Amino acid sequence: MTIFVTSRQNCQSFIIKSCTLSEFTEQGQQTFRFRGAAGKSDIIKGLTISGCIWGHGWDPAKTGGTLVNFSKEGLKGTTISVTNTWATSDFGVVAGTEMPGFPSLTYGKPAASLWVSPYMANFNIGDAGFTGKYDSGDPRWRTPR
Repeated sequence: MTIFVTSRQNCQSFIIKSCTLSEFTEQGQQTFRFRGAAGKSDIIKGLTISGCIWGHGWDPAKTGGTLVNFSKEGLKGTTISVTNTWATSDFGVVAGTEMPGFPSLTYGKPAASLWVSPYMANFNIGDAGFTGKYDSGDPRWRTPR
């Protein structure tokens, strides 16, 4: 079982910034699982996602199931802000589990076209035409200016 973030307590803020994410959770597993008791399942000052690039979900069985489950257990009182955050064309979300405003931008090709070799852990930007090459994803993988 792979869950991206889980907690049984409130937290003050949660910031996901300048990250490169590929195959980060299995289909059917929740991405954000805040499952505390009443009054203990929120991010008080909000969830912020900025400057990130998200590829598709993980398919360890190689069945073609790469959809992400953004079902947000808890987080009912949490504000969500998404800016300068890309998803590849092969990123997909299980119907009914979408996150409002996510992604803020879409790269029109699959992960294998964006990154040099994502399945061999080389996330350098391979597509010179990618608009976010200077300011999105993990800075280690960005195109140098």
